[in-house]
Amino acid sequence: MGLLEGRSAVVTGAAQGIGLAIARACVEEGASVVIGDVDAARVESAAMAEIPMGRAGEPEDVAGVAVFLAPDLSAYMTGAVLEVTGGRHI
Repeated sequence: MGLLEGRSAVVTGAAQGIGLAIARACVEEGASVVIGDVDAARVESAAMAEIPMGRAGEPEDVAGVAVFLAPDLSAYMTGAVLEVTGGRHI
């Protein structure tokens, strides 16, 4: 368990430099992090760089998991946590 598990952080100036390093450190310690910067394009680029699939999730990504869980094919699953994060562990 990280030092910031279950906490949220808002980091401004997080598209590069110290702000980005702070945001990454908060995530590594378990925080949910919202990043902001005056350069919106850089913020998006910094956020996408943290996602192994290289893109933001879409509603259809979550819908696919819901469809998987709905039929009897998943009836024997119990107590599972499915992360729909594009490979980024939050």
